[in-house]
Amino acid sequence: MRSWLLAFACAFVCGCSNPSPGRSLFWWKTVFDPDSSELAALRTLGIARMHVRLFDVDVYNGVVYPVAALEWKAPIPEGIEPVPTIFLRERALEGLDRNEARKLAAHIWSETRVRMAPSGRPWRELLVDCDWTESTKEPYFAILAALGDSCHAGGRILSSTIRLHQLRDRSRTGVPPVDRGLLMFYNMGRISASPSDTSLLDLSAGRSWLAGSKPYPLPLDPALPLWEWTIQLRDGAVVDLLQRTGSEEIDRSGWIARDSSGTRRAKREGFLDGHFLRGSDLLKSESVQMPALRQAADMLADFLPPDRDRTVVLFDLDRRNLARLPPDSLEPIYARLGAVRQGSP
Repeated sequence: MRSWLLAFACAFVCGCSNPSPGRSLFWWKTVFDPDSSELAALRTLGIARMHVRLFDVDVYNGVVYPVAALEWKAPIPEGIEPVPTIFLRERALEGLDRNEARKLAAHIWSETRVRMAPSGRPWRELLVDCDWTESTKEPYFAILAALGDSCHAGGRILSSTIRLHQLRDRSRTGVPPVDRGLLMFYNMGRISASPSDTSLLDLSAGRSWLAGSKPYPLPLDPALPLWEWTIQLRDGAVVDLLQRTGSEEIDRSGWIARDSSGTRRAKREGFLDGHFLRGSDLLKSESVQMPALRQAADMLADFLPPDRDRTVVLFDLDRRNLARLPPDSLEPIYARLGAVRQGSP
């Protein structure tokens, strides 16, 4: 039997009715302490909800436990409803039987209630983020079923992320037993060494995924990316994906140079955001730009059926992303997908 290495305390947060529709920005950092630019973006865009990564669930040496738990240094801003999000790694599901899955769900629920208390706000939805597959759907769905019982008993709803392969290949991966799905419309292309390949927001690949998918049996909230990531290359092959590293971090390093073709190359061995680079390793950065983001919103607007309860989620709230994609430029993305401003009818 796997263990959950946590101390649990009692906490209670009021339950409410179904969540309001509208706009959300994701908070994915491990410390909640938004700066002035991030707070200004919330006001400018009329954000009503904020998806907040609360902790991850992972496994090492057969022991399941939380990592990357959120540290609250500030409350959720007034008037914004948090949506706690649990990132459940697929490897933590391997080998779980139904009884173990239900016990894990009970621990996740207890820990969620404890860790949401410092947010200072009631919450009405719990999101579980997991890239499950055919081999792990049974324990994952058992966890969701148990969490759903807990949510519904308190007047809340449960949602799960839906990746594009799960959208299209539902006959194998199944449909999760939740109230809503969050469709992750990114990470859809091929991660490769080729300068012409894109992976973060590949519109051609996205169009193919949607074209090959029938309407989903759950109401879907769309999630679109704002961030950058960097692919590490060595001897013409992909070595690693630096998911939270963009051009700013690379240029600030002082030991990664850009050559005449624009390629970034490490001049010596070293660590960049915790990732080891050898001398001569290449770095290929990909960032989301506004023209592609608009086209992605158009695709989703055409694919998704009308839904007055829809929330549109942009990922994620970070000053670096806002410097490249200012809040005013994001207004048409929300509007195209029917996401109303906070306080709108």
